[in-house]
Amino acid sequence: MDKGMVSKYLHTLGNLHIIRDELPVTSHPGARGKQYRIIDPYLLFWFRYAYPNRIDLEFSRVDEVQQFIMQSYDHHCGQCFENLVQEFIREKIILPDKSWEPLGRWWVKEKEIDEVGISEKERTILFCEVKWSDLSRSDLIKIRTQLQLKASDVLRHPDDRKEIYCIIGRTIANNPFDSHENINVYDLNSIEKILQRKSIK
Repeated sequence: MDKGMVSKYLHTLGNLHIIRDELPVTSHPGARGKQYRIIDPYLLFWFRYAYPNRIDLEFSRVDEVQQFIMQSYDHHCGQCFENLVQEFIREKIILPDKSWEPLGRWWVKEKEIDEVGISEKERTILFCEVKWSDLSRSDLIKIRTQLQLKASDVLRHPDDRKEIYCIIGRTIANNPFDSHENINVYDLNSIEKILQRKSIK
């Protein structure tokens, strides 16, 4: 296809909130290496599972397709969970005390952080890891250590910034962090309680 037509279609899909274009959140405007992600949950499921297995589905080989789906379904849910968490942060359902702009994924080579948010005015930076899994106390400590190591590679105000960390899991058994450590921990249960309080108001 002509490059101009591709750009037009990508722009339209973005306006319809079907895809999102991404650069590492610390990139300067116009940087190369943009990536595109399907963010519509229905279409993401369709193109990952239904479309490549359409012949099997047409011949009612449902058990085989279901087995194929279950092999990577946790990974699929994890990607959907990451998209949902970003919306929760933007809407201040979680981490309500600050606004983050820009907010998005950060990556360089093999290193990646699920959500990095920047508050230029306050010189504060958020590092957030999202896990669609059941996290134990030792899991949280390990994730915190890895997140801090990766954060040192994010070169935005490296010598003069306040760092806030956040870990979000499907379930969390035991939070080992004290309130003064600037580490926020959420799971589905705690997020549900926040949403319930907001609905009551």
